[in-house]
Amino acid sequence: MQLSTLDLATKQVTTLSSLTDKLPVANGASNWPGTDDTIALVTQGKGDWHPGAINKLNLKTLEFEVILDNYFGRPFNSPNDLVFYKDGSTIFFTDPTYGFAQNFKPKPQLGNYVYAFDLKSKIVRVDADGFKKPNGIAFSPDYKTA
Repeated sequence: MQLSTLDLATKQVTTLSSLTDKLPVANGASNWPGTDDTIALVTQGKGDWHPGAINKLNLKTLEFEVILDNYFGRPFNSPNDLVFYKDGSTIFFTDPTYGFAQNFKPKPQLGNYVYAFDLKSKIVRVDADGFKKPNGIAFSPDYKTA
């Protein structure tokens, strides 16, 4: 699995090979609100040595920060996709058990949930459950339905 960017003006694809091992099994991403050069990037992780995480990645410097990689000490399964709430205050993300099913992650300690992470308070909560494998997330135009 490799991490790449696409310049929409030039149609040039750039592979960020220096980040492949540091951000293993990258999946969903979204522009970080209020910035032109930073994204929120979901990584599924690999094995029990690299947990799945929500990361903040600067595309110009390629510096990144792990924002969240556990739920009260338990590692996430295989974070899959994310979206910001309209005011940019909260990240909603899906966490299915794909890594275990595909033999690159250990047995899950958590369910197949959708989480909400408040960036200001740093509080993470299960926002929805009852899914077989939540994959992808988006809001309706009025932000009343995800």
